[in-house]
Amino acid sequence: MSKKLVERECLNYVQEELFSIKLQSPLKTQERISGLLQYIETNIIHSDKESLNEIKKVVYLNMKNAKTEKESKKWYDYYQNL
Repeated sequence: MSKKLVERECLNYVQEELFSIKLQSPLKTQERISGLLQYIETNIIHSDKESLNEIKKVVYLNMKNAKTEKESKKWYDYYQNL
């Protein structure tokens, strides 16, 4: 399975729209939409946060283990942009 970067705003939009549809739907449909919302939160958004945290750890270690001040500054700037 290939991965594609998606803007967080796009995911938030999908969540908001599903929630709005859920409020206007019959009970069975509400249950299914709740399942979809939970799936998005657990498998997409939460795992995205874990990946970002892993990247931040690596960048932080590179920043701390840099051999020069200039290299450390570059890693620090990158870390701040994350």
